[in-house]
Amino acid sequence: MPVLRPRGFTLVEVIVSLGLLALVAAGLWRVLDTTRQAYLVQTQRVDLQRTLRESFAVLPAELRELDAADSDIAAMSETSIRIRASRQLAFLCAAPQRLDDGAVTLTVRREPFFGMSQSFSPGDSVLLYDEGDPATPRDDLWLRGEVLAVSNEDCPDADRPRPGYRVTLRFAWSDGAPDVRGVTTGAPLRGFASVAYALYRSPADTQWYIGQQVQDGTPQPLIGPLTGPEGVTFIYYDSEGAPTSSRAAVAEIEIRVRGRTARPLRTASARATGYESDSLVTRVALRNGGRASPSP
Repeated sequence: MPVLRPRGFTLVEVIVSLGLLALVAAGLWRVLDTTRQAYLVQTQRVDLQRTLRESFAVLPAELRELDAADSDIAAMSETSIRIRASRQLAFLCAAPQRLDDGAVTLTVRREPFFGMSQSFSPGDSVLLYDEGDPATPRDDLWLRGEVLAVSNEDCPDADRPRPGYRVTLRFAWSDGAPDVRGVTTGAPLRGFASVAYALYRSPADTQWYIGQQVQDGTPQPLIGPLTGPEGVTFIYYDSEGAPTSSRAAVAEIEIRVRGRTARPLRTASARATGYESDSLVTRVALRNGGRASPSP
């Protein structure tokens, strides 16, 4: 019986086989590359939308807390604003007491205590809520003061003492110390910090951002990247809806943010390169600032 032996491939057949393999591999690579490019483009677009959403989650929340007539806006321009931003929150556990020199002492709870630091410090700017007459909301107000001293002192709770702080304040009041009889146990005491939001170019990647600077610290990129020097614009309006340059007259602030993708997009079909950009516009009404006319 004859023995069958496998026939060897000729050189032509090997070349043809390798050519077909190369064509198949090239087709697979093209499909994978197209998928990869589509994924990268979609990721960049998602990041761009996230940038815009972040800007309208952070800035309006900060700005609507401001009372321009109470000097909450320290400086403002088309591309920056420095504000007195709320950064601490504590609650009274005992009614305030007035001292002979016009200062006032408060006892606040150590827990709960919210904010960037878990205590107040001398020199801090604070607001104390004054209920006034509980029967009417028309006399409620926030008393603005400066912390003079802080020490440990327990809260005199009925069941048992709990840890707290004794805070001595001096209020910014033109006619001496205010009447604090309307400040009751449980009233909130809010601490503030000087915070700036401004157009900022990062030295790390040379891209433009909305930067945040707390007190005298180093600016940090917060939202971005933006399209460039025109990436953020603040426009200020008074209670009549007219543009204003007076910090004390600001009733609404219009925010325009123009974001762009972090890297140029590359389409799979045209192989074109370029950044994709988008923008959002909103107006924020300030606390106690009245209502300006609707945006166009």
